[in-house]
Amino acid sequence: GTSLSICAEITNITDINIIGIKFKQVKFNKIRVNVKNNLLDISGSLELVDTDTRSGYTGTLDVDIMDLFALKGTGGFYKEQRSDGDGSYQWGYFVLTSETIEIVPVSLYDIVGGFYINARRKSSESDSDYSAEPLEGCNGIILGMGLKMGDGSTFNGKFGATVLINEGKLATLKFT
Repeated sequence: GTSLSICAEITNITDINIIGIKFKQVKFNKIRVNVKNNLLDISGSLELVDTDTRSGYTGTLDVDIMDLFALKGTGGFYKEQRSDGDGSYQWGYFVLTSETIEIVPVSLYDIVGGFYINARRKSSESDSDYSAEPLEGCNGIILGMGLKMGDGSTFNGKFGATVLINEGKLATLKFT
């Protein structure tokens, strides 16, 4: 489905004989997609963000290929007003995750890959929250994956890395 706002101004409302409508704008709010069949399920949305300090788009995309893997994507691209009132800058992020991809006897799990431009990952109690917050001059990537054999008793390991460059200098290099 799609959501649009049509903005208009009603003039001369006190006199029904000369009442008028003056068209102002059509504003895109949100678009949703959902496609499903026996093997594939795709759903997602793209939504307009328009506040006093931020404008842009945020979205999600989920792709589930039955009995093989599921991917979840989230991200956005925005124009942010500087807090000091001196202009604006653009920022964005995109993160793709997958819970499990199983190729017997190997399982890949907690797979994540993404990038942040003029932004960083928000501090969160949740390891699976990859949402972003603007930070001008900060760019980074996040990568991670778990690998196990069978039920995990033979081999089980998880790797994660976060790299942030802030104003041309390494700000964070984190391995987990």
